[in-house]
Amino acid sequence: MLYSYYDIHRADIFDGLFAPLYIGKNPTSSGNKLLVLKLDLSLIRVSGSVNKMKASFNRSINQELDDFLMEYRDELGGQEDFAGVIDDSRVSSFVNRLDTTMLPTTALRIASSNGN
Repeated sequence: MLYSYYDIHRADIFDGLFAPLYIGKNPTSSGNKLLVLKLDLSLIRVSGSVNKMKASFNRSINQELDDFLMEYRDELGGQEDFAGVIDDSRVSSFVNRLDTTMLPTTALRIASSNGN
């Protein structure tokens, strides 16, 4: 729900979700103004060896970062392909990409989800 409140791409559904609520009647200045990185940690495998858990974590986080970059590509400079920017170490590449294209002019909110 918070994802829809803050996300810049969800402004069209804001009233439908929040109009009858206190937050809809008294919106904050951040409503529908942020790029939101959703992390669904429920997808991470937590059984098996430590190496398998690390690999699952990396796959899951890397996919979320890839999805974020595609979702907000216009806000991140309009690049269609991030192949040259994102490598196997996606977290550091991701942070470098944000540093060079949008920060500190754009706010970013990172949210975690348990899958619900």
